[in-house]
Amino acid sequence: VLSSMVGPLMRLGSMRLGRVRTPPAFVPTGDEPRATISGEFERHLASHEKALRAADGLPLHLVKVGSPFVAGAQYDAWSGWLVLVRHCHRHLDQAERVWSA
Repeated sequence: VLSSMVGPLMRLGSMRLGRVRTPPAFVPTGDEPRATISGEFERHLASHEKALRAADGLPLHLVKVGSPFVAGAQYDAWSGWLVLVRHCHRHLDQAERVWSA
């Protein structure tokens, strides 16, 4: 459920459905140049891909991680990575809309 909430927004014509507000601590300031942000985004994705490949075959569903958004909420590491990937797709979708405008 969480991965569908944080992934790319569904569309009905030109309307985007399922928008949620980002907690203030996670709202970007816009102070960094696009190239810097893009490079950082790619480095984060590469580090997560490397870690996920290293974890191949491990029981990630047994490892619990805390949510950075909701105090006290936990989920397993596999779900955490799934949420991260879906959320990255959302950011890529947002970037494509900005760059095409």
